[in-house]
Order: sequence, then C-alpha cells, then structure tokens
Amino acid sequence: MDYHGGVAVQASRVSLEQVEPGLPPRGTAGRHEAIENVSPDLVWFLGSPERCLKPPLEVQRPLPHPKVLVESQEDWDELGSALVTLGICRTINYADVPHFEGEPILAGCFGVPKPGMLTASGKAILRLIVDVRMGNNLLMDIDGDMHKLPLCSSMFRTVIFPHEVAVLNAADLSVSSYQLSMPGEWHEDFFSRRAGRC
Repeated sequence: MDYHGGVAVQASRVSLEQVEPGLPPRGTAGRHEAIENVSPDLVWFLGSPERCLKPPLEVQRPLPHPKVLVESQEDWDELGSALVTLGICRTINYADVPHFEGEPILAGCFGVPKPGMLTASGKAILRLIVDVRMGNNLLMDIDGDMHKLPLCSSMFRTVIFPHEVAVLNAADLSVSSYQLSMPGEWHEDFFSRRAGRC
C-alpha cells in the first residue's frame, strides 16, 4: 500500500527533473547535526558505525543488492551532482567504501510517483527513495526516540471512542530527513558508485 491507502506502484527510474520538486532548497540540507539531537546513550552509538554493527552470525545472508534505477549514466551523473551540490550527499573515494566478507556495502535509489503531480514536461513527479537495505542489514536496530514521532504506527494502541475523531497529518515530517547531518564516520556507509548497481 502507498501513503494514501492505495495500491503501491513499482519502483520507478529517477531523473533530476522528476525528483527535484521534492528536494530541499540549497543550503538547508544537513543543517542539524543528528548527534546533537539525541540522548547521551545514542551519541555513543552514532559516534562510530562500528558500534552499531551486528555480530557476523546475526547478519542475514545473502545481502540485498540495491540498484540505482535511472535511464542512463548521464541521468545518474546529473542527479548525483545535484545531490552533492544540495548537501544531501558527498563524494568519497571508492577505496574508502566499507566491505563485508569482501563485498562493498553500497546503496541504491529509485522513485515513487506522487499521485497527480506532474513536471512541466508532463512526467510524473517522484519521491526520491534511497535504498540502504544492504547497509541496514549489517546494523543493529536502535529505536531511540522513534516512538515519540507522530507516525501512524504509534497510534495502534490508541483508543478512539465513537464520539471522538483522530486527525493524523504527516506534513510536518516532509523533507525532515534531509535536515539531519550524520557524523563524518557514517558517510562511507551510504555510497552509490554508478548507474545500474550500487
């Protein structure tokens, strides 16, 4: 299911034109250090990715292999350049990419259409989804304060009587993930090398 209770669509190939309307304005991405907005216990975990790694025996195999879904290498170059310019991503050397059992830990990306929204050229506007399943598979789940966010899943235990109404709105979460900046030690864990594979 999608965000509106409808049938979810398949992952779509992305282009800068299609995801740009949903990206933050220049200078706003990464403005808040994530490590400054968590409890002291979580600061210890966020200070180093190695502290968050699962023991090797707990890692599910085979690892997922996300892909960068774009029409062409040129599309990926344009989108990747824009993500770096906006401060959402940064470049690193391939030699700095972490490996697990000899395999580089890479990320992918794809798009999900925003219903009824089109670009000036008539293409579907897409929400950019970064696929970090490969890296996530190696990390422990640290929930922290997630239960305090206004997510529908946090409402499952809420009792609403017949004379009451619950109004849920996630608009305040829009683009919020772009505003947080992770410590530099984490930058190597979210890496996409080229179109077709990440």
